[in-house]
Amino acid sequence: MLVQGREEGLVPGHPTVNPGRCLVNSWLHPGIYFTVNPGRCDVSSWLHPGILFTVNPGRCLVNSWLHPGILFTVNPGRCLVSSWLRPGILFAVNPGRCDVSSWLHPGILFTGNPGRCLVNSWLHPGILFTVNPGRCDVSSWLRPGILFAVNPGRCLVNSWLHPGILFTVNPGRCDVSSWLHPGILFTVNPGRCVVNSWLRPGILFAVNPGRCLVNSWLHPGILFTVNPGRCLVNSWLHPGILFTVNPGRCDVSSWLHPGILFAVNPGRCDVSSWLHPGILFTVNPGRCLVNSWLHPGILFTVNPGRCDVSSWLRPGILFAVNPGRCLVNSWLHPGILFTVNPGRCVVNSWLRPGILFAVNPGRCLVNSWLHPGILFTVNPGRCLVNSWLHPGILFTVNPGRCDVSSWLHPGILFTVNPGRCDVSSWLHPGILFAGNPGRCLVNSWLHPGILFTVNPGRCDVSSWLHPGILFTVNPGRCDVSSWLHPGILFTVNPGRCDVSSWLHPGILFTVNPGRCLVNSWLHPGILFAVNPGRCDVSS
Repeated sequence: MLVQGREEGLVPGHPTVNPGRCLVNSWLHPGIYFTVNPGRCDVSSWLHPGILFTVNPGRCLVNSWLHPGILFTVNPGRCLVSSWLRPGILFAVNPGRCDVSSWLHPGILFTGNPGRCLVNSWLHPGILFTVNPGRCDVSSWLRPGILFAVNPGRCLVNSWLHPGILFTVNPGRCDVSSWLHPGILFTVNPGRCVVNSWLRPGILFAVNPGRCLVNSWLHPGILFTVNPGRCLVNSWLHPGILFTVNPGRCDVSSWLHPGILFAVNPGRCDVSSWLHPGILFTVNPGRCLVNSWLHPGILFTVNPGRCDVSSWLRPGILFAVNPGRCLVNSWLHPGILFTVNPGRCVVNSWLRPGILFAVNPGRCLVNSWLHPGILFTVNPGRCLVNSWLHPGILFTVNPGRCDVSSWLHPGILFTVNPGRCDVSSWLHPGILFAGNPGRCLVNSWLHPGILFTVNPGRCDVSSWLHPGILFTVNPGRCDVSSWLHPGILFTVNPGRCDVSSWLHPGILFTVNPGRCLVNSWLHPGILFAVNPGRCDVSS
């Protein structure tokens, strides 16, 4: 229970935390996960987005400035922390003995007991979970953002792995028959491995440097290190793929910035340019001159045949040029996966970053501007598309019949009306739109990252929904006239609820199934489980 307490002796805007007893007079910055005093706690401060802050299960004094992205698991026994903790800190508690039967929440970096450890909990997004290099039994649900280094000795993995997972699978032996979801870093069996699963976007896929068969569909954001020994690849590689081929020899005298994966020149290459952060730079498997400025996040696989590139390539570009023949006179922007003309194609348009363009399996006219990150599977039946398609869109058009003349924005998963639906709104990036299993009118602005399951009963939505929202609208009845911001999980009052507040990004907001008034400003990254019994929140 959150107790609003006195502010005497506290610096305004500073929290006093403490599951047991603890004084916190610091400013907590973004990335904080704040589990406030299950015993007693005075919180009169502003807690900022995304912080993971598990304070003192025993006793601890914290008088430091905590900065964004800190994983701060304080004192399982006793601990004094009076130092400056800076962002990106990994705080591995007790490498000797550890008993973990708790709920681990998002953003946690959890290096679990390299000696002994029991894990029976639910692991949530953003967790770095290095599981028992000795022995380990994992039968739990692993959630997005997890770094999961699974038992290099022995391990069975039959669970569902979700987005953002770093999954280093058994370099000895491994059986993988699960679904791997987006954002996965998947280092597959450098010994032997069979992978027949669906790999989703954001995957780092280091495929068997010994032997490996890959017949699966690899999706956007994949880092695909293909077999420097031998490998068969018959799959579809999608946008944002990092494809590191053949480490060999190179001279690097440039400034390399943080987070760069730099596998240079399997043949020979001279790089005297400024390479920026997050760049994967696989230069010239044949020969190539690069005199341009390469920006952060660029994957640049130059000229498997022959190519002249004197343009400015922007960050995150995967550029596989002309397997057949093709003229490219345009500016290619960041994150583009450009597989040109498997049959025949003339492209004189401006292609924007992250586009996967599989053109016309049947027949299709595309006269629009395609923007970054688009996965465009055109017309499995018949369809006219005269709209502007924006980045990151997965567009499965009209399994029955559909007229789409709207502006579709980046990252949208748009499954159009299995029954009937009228969509005349602007759909923004990252939206998962399961349109009206019954009947529904949507005239609102839907923003990026929204999972919008519209009222299986009845629902009127005239609000602005923002990116990253999971919006399960009132299976009973609900009036929503607020601004919902990105990353919100908003399960609205299955009983009754009045929400007139501003909800901000990254919030998990389970609103009072009993009764609840929320008039406060909730900030990003907050896990906010509101009073299943009764709750008054005005802090």
